[in-house]
Amino acid sequence: MFEGIGEQPGREGSKRPEIDGAVLPYGITLPENYDPAKPTRLYVWLHGRQNNTTEAEFIYGFLQPRPPGNAPVADHGQIQLDCFGRINGAGWHWAGEMDVFESIAAVKKRFNIDGKRVILRGFSQGGEGAWHISLHHPDSFAAAEIGAGTVSRRAQQPGLAHYQLATLRIWENISEWALNIYNLPLAGHDGENDPGQLESSLRARAQLEKEGFPSEGDPDYLRSKGAPGLWMVSKNTGHGTSPLVRQRLDLFLKEWGDKGQSSPDHIRFVTYTTRYNPIIGFRWTD
Repeated sequence: MFEGIGEQPGREGSKRPEIDGAVLPYGITLPENYDPAKPTRLYVWLHGRQNNTTEAEFIYGFLQPRPPGNAPVADHGQIQLDCFGRINGAGWHWAGEMDVFESIAAVKKRFNIDGKRVILRGFSQGGEGAWHISLHHPDSFAAAEIGAGTVSRRAQQPGLAHYQLATLRIWENISEWALNIYNLPLAGHDGENDPGQLESSLRARAQLEKEGFPSEGDPDYLRSKGAPGLWMVSKNTGHGTSPLVRQRLDLFLKEWGDKGQSSPDHIRFVTYTTRYNPIIGFRWTD
């Protein structure tokens, strides 16, 4: 294990997934004021696509000093968990989805994590994974921050069989699942000049509007009326995040991290399989 504080290289851990027993790494960054006697909020980070990513490369990169670039996330006293996305391009689907939850469980065993203040974050490929995981499991997180999440168009291909369309409706369909933002504070953000990525937030926001939750505010800073959706655009920015949007995201993370999860008075939840069902008050079975 390797120790690290704040923006310095962090602590590395590993786990054996139940699905195949492989040894997969994860990274931990502790806040400067970490007190193991106090429950601490957890940020779960899903990395973007890196064509050469292997377990060894992930460990090496995580242990290096952070390079300059996008503004760092504000320190709200959180522990950050960096997950390793296997299969790279599909790193957060299928086995990768289970890897995220098993990594969270492993960290909870090692650190005093406040289970009501777990926040999911991702960018690019990690944003795609964050869409998928947060909308399928809205009861598992206090909030979600999703940047430049790619959008699958497989379901739009002609000639697909019925069973293929049924499966794609579960795995490649953030639009209809967007109603689950009703019970999950979610901030979607994209670069104004990022080709193709802005569509993910637009699809989710449009679906919420279709469900009766109109968007209000400036075009680059919209809120969903009646649902905790927040939509931001980094002006004059490509595949990244502007300093202004980063500041707004940090305020969003602090607000919902401070509040934590609470039992809702009303639930609206979409699912096309009993595999994904909320544990807030009830659970569906086959």
